[in-house]
Amino acid sequence: MNRLCTSLAVAAIVAGRAPVAPAFPGDAEPLLPRVEMPDKVYETLSAAIASYADEKLEARQLEELKQKNASALARMRKLPWPDFKKLQLMRLTDAKQADFSITAWCVPRNWGGRIVLSPDFTATLVRDFYIGKAVPRSYDEALGELLASLGKPRPQGEQRTDLHATLDFCYPTPYDLLDHAYEAAFLGKDEAARKLMHAALDKRSPYPGWAYVDWAYREWARRSYDRAFFMLAAGDPREEVLAHWQATLKLYDESPYVDALRELVRELEKQVAAERRLAATQAGAPERLPVEKRADYYVARLCDARGQFPHPNELDASHGMAVDLGTLDGLVKIGRPAVPGLIEHLADRGPTRVVVWGRDFWFRERSMRVQDLALRAIEQILGTQFYHPSAKDRLFSEEPETLRTKVGDEIRAWCKKLGERPAGEGLRPRLDTAPVA
Repeated sequence: MNRLCTSLAVAAIVAGRAPVAPAFPGDAEPLLPRVEMPDKVYETLSAAIASYADEKLEARQLEELKQKNASALARMRKLPWPDFKKLQLMRLTDAKQADFSITAWCVPRNWGGRIVLSPDFTATLVRDFYIGKAVPRSYDEALGELLASLGKPRPQGEQRTDLHATLDFCYPTPYDLLDHAYEAAFLGKDEAARKLMHAALDKRSPYPGWAYVDWAYREWARRSYDRAFFMLAAGDPREEVLAHWQATLKLYDESPYVDALRELVRELEKQVAAERRLAATQAGAPERLPVEKRADYYVARLCDARGQFPHPNELDASHGMAVDLGTLDGLVKIGRPAVPGLIEHLADRGPTRVVVWGRDFWFRERSMRVQDLALRAIEQILGTQFYHPSAKDRLFSEEPETLRTKVGDEIRAWCKKLGERPAGEGLRPRLDTAPVA
């Protein structure tokens, strides 16, 4: 894989879509010029949706499909869109592979690299040392290649021009089509915009009623929602994470993530206030504190455990990235004296800096809550499993409140009845009540 594409791909994975919020490290969002969707662009895209036809659909199905897409476009109208009048189309040649190049929209000014437009209209900074040459390119020429490739499969073995990082002008993926339709409408290429929008609406997998524009709205909302989890894992200030989620809630107020965002905003507001108080009691060497004070110290900072992991059961440095589980490990090391304080946090819904992906990597970025880590520490200390997930990869914090309360009650009852015995003696009662696989 060439270095240019590697740089683009890594940066594109962590990019989000809410430019109102502070930038993620390495993200060039604030430097991308944006405007509200112009009325002329909205009218052009709306007309393209209205003129769409598909003889494979019944009249009722076609009308429902058009209405769903039109409604989604109206929701997306208030989002910030790229200002193509202030961007330049460039051909960027790889510094080490002169025969490899990409076509990308760039911010004209050089910031130690080229700020390029990525899918979903996010921005990525490609450093100068990855780029051999940067030559302006005709939009009409690139648009002609794009239209000629519609509906055709990519030639086998042909190298992609973007690797998920810049808009693909040749054999575009389904995910690029709405972006290109907007771009063409913005630049006055109405007929091209109509063809591109129709090509986008043809993408109706996995079922006939699937509306492409509605899917794009939900997908952009998800990316903006997920981006804050990576901000947490990277150690960004919680005030910035809070600002990002507040902006996402404002921009995507009709997305499926509204309820989750409202809860996360409430919990982060609590954490931001608590963080200021904790900063005044920061200890240089917490491991030297008396046991009880050390347990309280670590429990109060359990939300600062950090790392990115593929699975909630694999929280260790060998499976994760940017791992710092000092508070969790410190509590486990303390042992039973830490359990009472941990029990009090079994209802703490605050997000931690520990992000897990689940097995379906691209679609389930999640932050483990304080209650997830508190339960994990309790089970490790007591050598006993109290929580049995109701579904694969499910977190304790994702279970219904009734189940979470039941687990907490069982832990309290176990500690009251058997807590003074050695850990091994308390294991048998739990084995007797564990569900059978």
